Amino acid sequence: MYQYEIFIIEYKNKMKKILFILLVFILFACKENPQQPVITPKDCPLPLQFTDPNAMPIGMHYASALSPDGTKLFCSVGGVGANILDLRTLNISLFDITPLIPKNSKLALAGVAPIIHWCPYDNSKFVVIARLGVDTIGDGKKYPGGYHLIICSINIAYYKDITPKNFLPIGSGSPIRLDGWLRKSYMGNDWFLIGYKLNDFGESYYSSYNPMTQEILEQEYKGLITYSSDWKYQYFGNHDSSFKPRYYINDKELIFDNKEYVDIGFASFSPDGKHFAIAANVYDKIKQYDSTSRLAEVWIIDVEEFMRNPVQPVPVKIINIKEKFCMFSYGLHPVFTSNNKLAVSMFKSGDTFSYLHEIDLDGNYIRQLTFSP
Repeated sequence: MYQYEIFIIEYKNKMKKILFILLVFILFACKENPQQPVITPKDCPLPLQFTDPNAMPIGMHYASALSPDGTKLFCSVGGVGANILDLRTLNISLFDITPLIPKNSKLALAGVAPIIHWCPYDNSKFVVIARLGVDTIGDGKKYPGGYHLIICSINIAYYKDITPKNFLPIGSGSPIRLDGWLRKSYMGNDWFLIGYKLNDFGESYYSSYNPMTQEILEQEYKGLITYSSDWKYQYFGNHDSSFKPRYYINDKELIFDNKEYVDIGFASFSPDGKHFAIAANVYDKIKQYDSTSRLAEVWIIDVEEFMRNPVQPVPVKIINIKEKFCMFSYGLHPVFTSNNKLAVSMFKSGDTFSYLHEIDLDGNYIRQLTFSP
């Protein structure tokens, strides 16, 4: 019995040592991501497109919107058209409404704009802008084109043209601005935020619009850019009297450090609204691009913390893709693929296309999402 007790004590002591060694190994192994070695400037050459003005630009994928269930990502090639990327299988398919449009209509070359706003009460439906040519005479010869507002479903089984009737049948001659599917909507009573012109050279209008009743209620334009899925947080961008850009989340201004040397680009909220990602291109007005240039970055804002304590300049977590991955971008277009992951468009020096890649909010590389132009 005594020997058994000694054995148990020795066994426990050995297990404690093993557990301690494992814990130390895990802590030190996780300290640095093996996928992200430290990259010195000389080991990360700039792409030819950044140094040679005669170099041909490369094509790129842009992410635009995540489906409410988090399984599908809308994206486009160079901001034209719309594709659907399945985040589970990485299969990509063209979003094509051609089979659903009326027989007297044709989808124009630009097709469906990659501007997606999801229905607040039905996760399968969303609204897009499409440019259609409509044969108003019926002889099949001329198809004058215009912009239409279309409600579709993710499986491309539902189609409804909700363009204001004063633009029909051809559609709006000037592009329609589509800013959101309003939270107050419910089945049979939808409201949208739209901007439009009655003619090419006419006055611009900004209104909430109900396609069922054809009510158009003029609104003050505040520069809404995007919003969280529950509309709790809204991101605005406008210009002051000196034409300098200003940005806000709700009524709290976002003042960035050294903002005169930064171009602010695409932005999105995480599905839970707790984080906000902004594409930032940091440049130096005095010198040309070189190995020390910061270039493309993702800036992450903790939304809830900022709303509680809106200090200025706003604290941001910076993910510099050149320093992290030795990669570059013409426009990162960060779109959340989950509450803690982002899809961004980036490429390496020598690449012929800028594909979508997934990273997390700590700047860890996860995976490549698209592989074919």
